[in-house]
Amino acid sequence: MWVVKHKRDSRFVHAKILNLRKIAAVGSSMEKEKYFTKIDQIGIVVKDMEKTTNFFEKTFGIGPFLIFETSTETTKGKIGVLQLGEVQIELIQILKGETIHTNFIDKGREGLHHLAFFVKDLEKELAGLKKQGIGVVERGEIFGYKYAYLDTEKSIGITFELVQPPQNTT
Repeated sequence: MWVVKHKRDSRFVHAKILNLRKIAAVGSSMEKEKYFTKIDQIGIVVKDMEKTTNFFEKTFGIGPFLIFETSTETTKGKIGVLQLGEVQIELIQILKGETIHTNFIDKGREGLHHLAFFVKDLEKELAGLKKQGIGVVERGEIFGYKYAYLDTEKSIGITFELVQPPQNTT
């Protein structure tokens, strides 16, 4: 780990960041096998879908979001998705029921909730992570997409999610 202590170190940091980008682009056979190589989705929990999508569109020109309602036996919510380059932005508003998202809102929070990684075999990845001591706090399936929220918030301050798209889309 590098710690920048003085402004004069900024050129050093900039050079290191550029070097990290080169290493990431090329890869390294010396590295430990990585579970994830890129962030596929940024999940944002919102209280008001319309207000949030309007803000994104009017302020940043980001939109339009594809918005749909979803429900289970115990929950109902709105999901807004937008592909921004290689990253999907997912907005989540829970209308009814208790989920990992309502717990987030109940703690007085709104905003960045999770980073998601798309995987080919959810069960295989979960089994490997279980051996590392990482559990699942919530899981389910929506429109053929299987997902699992990992118990990472206490360790790193954010929740990781694994998503297995329907088999014909990977």
